[in-house]
Amino acid sequence: MTHSMIAIMDCPDEMILAIWNKLDNIECLVRLSITVRTLDDWLCLFDGQFRQLQHLYVLVEKVDTPTLTLENLKTIASKKCFSLTSYCHTKMYDIHILPIIRQMVYLKELALFFPVDERSRFIDGIHLENEIIIYLSHLQRFTFNITTHTESTKNEVHLQSNDDIRRTFLNWRFGQVNCYISHYPDSIAQCHIFSLPCHANNIYCISYGFQGDICRNGRHLYLSDRVYPFKHEFFLRIARAFPLVTHLSVSNNRVRDDEEETNNKMISIVEFDHLTHLSIYFQRAINAEQFLVDTYTRLPNFIHIYVSYNRKFYTS
Repeated sequence: MTHSMIAIMDCPDEMILAIWNKLDNIECLVRLSITVRTLDDWLCLFDGQFRQLQHLYVLVEKVDTPTLTLENLKTIASKKCFSLTSYCHTKMYDIHILPIIRQMVYLKELALFFPVDERSRFIDGIHLENEIIIYLSHLQRFTFNITTHTESTKNEVHLQSNDDIRRTFLNWRFGQVNCYISHYPDSIAQCHIFSLPCHANNIYCISYGFQGDICRNGRHLYLSDRVYPFKHEFFLRIARAFPLVTHLSVSNNRVRDDEEETNNKMISIVEFDHLTHLSIYFQRAINAEQFLVDTYTRLPNFIHIYVSYNRKFYTS
């Protein structure tokens, strides 16, 4: 087998092993795109059998605590391009992800897309510079879409603004960056930082603080906020920022002030011209009206709708 690229998605572990065994000269593989279940499955790729592998794109379903050691991974230093994506919130960023990335000392391109839970501080430009970039002297391109969720912090983190986070990227040399912070009661906050232009198809963990202009290529969106209601204006920003979205999931348990918005006679209609799949998760049925009443939202396509509220489920 000459230098090749292989994409393996959503395969069980035993099937992946069978594929490896059927490949001739697997050590010649230079580019691999793969979906794995756990961090251990990812670390197995560095056991020495992929000696020529330079471009690695990994989607990890769950970033958990690995049983394999993170030190002296045999082929990790040779990577030139690495992308890590996970849609599941992880608490293992500082403990496991950072030590792995720092070993990729010859890395030229890096992409990180995941939500991080329970940190005392936001991941911002200063953190990325001091904890990642300083270890990767050959790095030429760095893109990311990272959400940091802090809980019960009593320090200055809860007082930070969007401008405070933007200032941490003043000397950033890897293109434009945008961000927003969603503040909540009890000193809880969420910070979302992302590279521009954003080329990701799947965007997760968008909260009420979103201001717009994030990713016109986004096709799959997940909007979630447990504290503040998603108002009509919020969905207008979403529709404008993601004009090509096809799959939309919305989780929100708060009731908005419909009377205030109904009294606004100049209200604009939200338009999702390409939407084909809609999932909405609410505790109160009235919140589903945002999408099911045509004076609020226009859905020109025949779409699959999944609605969950008050522990009942409806599909159409």
